[in-house]
Amino acid sequence: PCDPFLSPACKGLVVDIKVKLQGAMLGTGGGGYMRDDLRELGFLPTEEPYTAAQNFVHVGPEGGGETLDPAVFDVLGGNAIVDWVFVELRSGDDASVVLGTRSALLQRDGDVVDVDGTSHVRFDSLTAGNYYVAVRHRNHLGVRTAVAPLLSRSPTVIDFITIGAQVYGDFPASTMYNEYALYAGDMNQDGRTIYQGPNNDQTVLLLRVLNEPLNTEYLVNYIVFGYEPTDLNLDGKTIFQGPNNEQGMLLLNVITTALHNVNFLSNFVLWEQIEP
Repeated sequence: PCDPFLSPACKGLVVDIKVKLQGAMLGTGGGGYMRDDLRELGFLPTEEPYTAAQNFVHVGPEGGGETLDPAVFDVLGGNAIVDWVFVELRSGDDASVVLGTRSALLQRDGDVVDVDGTSHVRFDSLTAGNYYVAVRHRNHLGVRTAVAPLLSRSPTVIDFITIGAQVYGDFPASTMYNEYALYAGDMNQDGRTIYQGPNNDQTVLLLRVLNEPLNTEYLVNYIVFGYEPTDLNLDGKTIFQGPNNEQGMLLLNVITTALHNVNFLSNFVLWEQIEP
């Protein structure tokens, strides 16, 4: 049904998505690859983390509960896995309507792949048509396309890395090494990065450190190891106070990296720009 013309009978959409995470780009020197510390440390889960996460709702028969063969994490180099991401296809008529979701894997070179670690992400139940494409992450602010490209069985490139790419919103992502990267800082997964004020992420960070059962002395400089939404630089460590701490990165994003915070206010709210 897809040859020679696309039609509503043409089922199965394939997207070739490229995206990078600000936290995983820190310390790379702009070499083109993100860091894959979580994989190296053995912290990446073999089952997608978004079903259990706040404000992530799977839609459609393909989304939710994705698992992988642990051997996928044995791959090294540019195709090594950095983390899980959350892919949404939204109605081309109304970007607020999510029609399908998938949990997928992000490689060091920025490619988003299916759970086999190599294939493009597929939405087998959706028919050919125009869709907005969004990518979200468990502690970075998500992005979506400014236009709704025609998707079909033929892989469509969705590039969120290239400077000048058609990304929705004003300053929707950080710029690092002449590339776009999703802003880090959304620790409570509410679609906002807040350093100071109601529902701020700094308090989430502090409480995670103080409430760690192994932190019996309630030290603010205690380091929590593991796969945590409070680990903004994705190095497997949650640090409130001390070298490479998440608090400093959170503040830096709010007052300087967010170019629209022209007065450098520490209580500025950096929003995820996906909904119209």
